[in-house]
Amino acid sequence: MSILKKVLILSSGLFLLQQANAHAPYVAPLNFQTYNLNTSIIAGFYDNPFASEVALKNFKFIKITPDGTKSDIADQEWAQTQTLSQYSLDNKVDGTYRIRGVREGKETRYAKIGQQWKLIVASNPTQDPLPDHVILEEDLPKKATIKTVKTTDIVETFVSRKSLSEPAVKAQQAGFNVEFGTHPNQFKTKQNIQLKVTNQGQAVANAKVEILAQTTNFSHESTVQSLKTDQNGILTFQIDKANQYLMIIEDQESFDLKKNELNRYRYTLSFNVGE
Repeated sequence: MSILKKVLILSSGLFLLQQANAHAPYVAPLNFQTYNLNTSIIAGFYDNPFASEVALKNFKFIKITPDGTKSDIADQEWAQTQTLSQYSLDNKVDGTYRIRGVREGKETRYAKIGQQWKLIVASNPTQDPLPDHVILEEDLPKKATIKTVKTTDIVETFVSRKSLSEPAVKAQQAGFNVEFGTHPNQFKTKQNIQLKVTNQGQAVANAKVEILAQTTNFSHESTVQSLKTDQNGILTFQIDKANQYLMIIEDQESFDLKKNELNRYRYTLSFNVGE
């Protein structure tokens, strides 16, 4: 085997291993509620919420203005540094703006080992033992059942200038979507916040939801709540403390489905909660 091929295999294995605990994407404004005529939008991959460490790439972004007009944000409109991406939102019109980015096509393979589905990697580039949910390709049993999972990442945020408006919030999005019963720039502490998760217009039941707070110390302990949508795709919750938060909603088609190519969705909303 050539040295180049070995390097490629090791790189592939390291990439897949890192995916299990990979940096996750987000997009957020410097201010969710503003009087400014322009707002900086920051996007990147984070380990600690809102602390971008890697610039965001390969996402297709749109913006929706207060009157409901939708337009693309071109890649060249984003300024790129090593640690983050930045877009200047023109928000001279009062009301609520929506920023949404989608990245499609990341695929991983899984094998059924006993009663467990394990992530397949080409090699182990580290000296550490593999996690229990990971298996080397060379260790696969003969005739193992293998399925491919395609992940779609969605990042979203809302900015309101001087007042709240509904058209951008109510605008229906294709595919995996969140419908807001509570305006996302009007979340308040100790008050019910409600939303509905849908896919192709159908309710997504039992979607996993994690709410992460921006930390104010040196801790990585940022998880505030772990929740699930109900049978109608609805999530109702409260948050006790004013802060900035990320909400991660995940849903994957069941391995029990009789098809070999499955879809997984990871949606991340950035928002703040006021008193």
